[in-house]
Amino acid sequence: MKTVSKAFDLTWVQNLGVDGARKSSHYWNHQRNLFICPICNIVYSCLPLGFTLKNGVGLFINNNQSFKELYAYNKIQLRDAQGEEYTRDKLEAMAYSKIVDEMYQHAENKKNVEIDNIQIVKYDRNHDTRPYTFNMLSREKAQQLYNSRKDFHYLTGKFTKENGEYISLYQEVIRRFYNGQSLYDLLYRLLRLKVEEDYKDIFSIHRILKISNYGLEEEKRMTDQELRGIRISGYELRKLYRGQDPKLNAISHRLLNALKVKNPNKFMETIVQAYNYKRHEKLGIPLFFTKALNNPEKFQTIGYAFLIGLNGAEFEQKDKAKEEKEHE
Repeated sequence: MKTVSKAFDLTWVQNLGVDGARKSSHYWNHQRNLFICPICNIVYSCLPLGFTLKNGVGLFINNNQSFKELYAYNKIQLRDAQGEEYTRDKLEAMAYSKIVDEMYQHAENKKNVEIDNIQIVKYDRNHDTRPYTFNMLSREKAQQLYNSRKDFHYLTGKFTKENGEYISLYQEVIRRFYNGQSLYDLLYRLLRLKVEEDYKDIFSIHRILKISNYGLEEEKRMTDQELRGIRISGYELRKLYRGQDPKLNAISHRLLNALKVKNPNKFMETIVQAYNYKRHEKLGIPLFFTKALNNPEKFQTIGYAFLIGLNGAEFEQKDKAKEEKEHE
């Protein structure tokens, strides 16, 4: 299914006004034969006025239930109580929070209001050919945003550096979320950076995995308790390889490669070897791995949860408790 931005080509809409050379008619051989009158051009030039803008990047929530609703959804503070400017990620997260909070406020008040296909319009002045992009927020997506709201908020302002460029984790996740794309490729990249000691924030990787898990169908989804148990199992194996970083890194790379190509047999082969190498420690292979063999989605979720624990030196119990207290 095409996205809205692909289905309706709006490259003829400039930052201000209309590019006449690109405005073509869809009624006569795709040749431009319509004249944009001055009044219409003025209307088009007002497009940026409704956006919440920061450093040339903006967001507009097109909820057309009423002008009152439209104004309320787009009334977003640019600074906190101390006068500090919010980051772009924070502003976007606040905008989405308004949507889901409004949805559940209506539900609590038993109002007959349905959130269905609200249009999220993003503006970026640096994109000359297509400054405006469009996404649709269905009720299902709003529900997932609500369920994962703490995890999304945790990712605001989180960055990593890859190939010399800084990447916003929040933007990477929200883009895939709207496009209906899997987060497994991002989990792979971040864990690879973690194994190579180019990235340290294992908690952010854990949050991304939780968002990915919440997005699955109910029968494929795992509980937070199950994810925690898998992660702890990975950490228990890590403790057996303490002081053997090259060996541990080799295991992690093989597991990551198996996840990347979706090969559960190769993954399990590496797991068996890793546990067998430390068989004198009497740590058995966890039974949850049997769920991964015949279920591709659970294989990915279980695999990445285990790798987070295997590479989670920060997941000491006292550190974990402190982290959850600060961010939950």
